[in-house]
Amino acid sequence: MQKLPEVKRFIKDTPDDPHASLYLPHVTINFKSGKPPVLIIYESEVEFERINLNTFTTDEIHELMKKKGFPKSGGNVLEEEDEEDCGGGDLGGEGECTAKPY
Repeated sequence: MQKLPEVKRFIKDTPDDPHASLYLPHVTINFKSGKPPVLIIYESEVEFERINLNTFTTDEIHELMKKKGFPKSGGNVLEEEDEEDCGGGDLGGEGECTAKPY
């Protein structure tokens, strides 16, 4: 994430600078060390689409979330996880990052 400050800013938001948490509970973030940031979108619990976020700015990620149908919900605190299987919907890196529009 050090080499991708715009993606890091989106994923590791703070109460004063919220980004990813604006999409909760529709998005969950799992951090996987050494994996590139990838948005994985699930439809009916089946992987539907993968988008590599390496070249995106923070604003472009917000636009992508809007385009993909993720509503902003206000923002909660994100918890860091390190699980092998992301499950129901997460945002982050290859195999770590999945999301489900509602």
